Amino acid sequence: MTQLKRKAGLAGEIRQRSREITDYAIVRTAEAAAILSITPKHLHTLSKEPGFPQKVRLGTNAVGWKITDLEAWINSKMDSSLHGGGGNGEV
Repeated sequence: MTQLKRKAGLAGEIRQRSREITDYAIVRTAEAAAILSITPKHLHTLSKEPGFPQKVRLGTNAVGWKITDLEAWINSKMDSSLHGGGGNGEV
């Protein structure tokens, strides 16, 4: 197993443990984009739209998103597509 895979596995384990403790786990831009299966550039575009989860400022040049907010947004997109909300459910 490469060092990169080990680090990714460890990060996943840490994230899972933090989710067991609190629902306020925060992911940075790359992880948030991966959760939504989009590029970081598209995430940046979506973040400017109303209804998209608010960023959490982590530092001067660092932002993240609460995982629960991203999951709620995904669920809202799925619900609107299932109930004929006019959208196609795509991100």
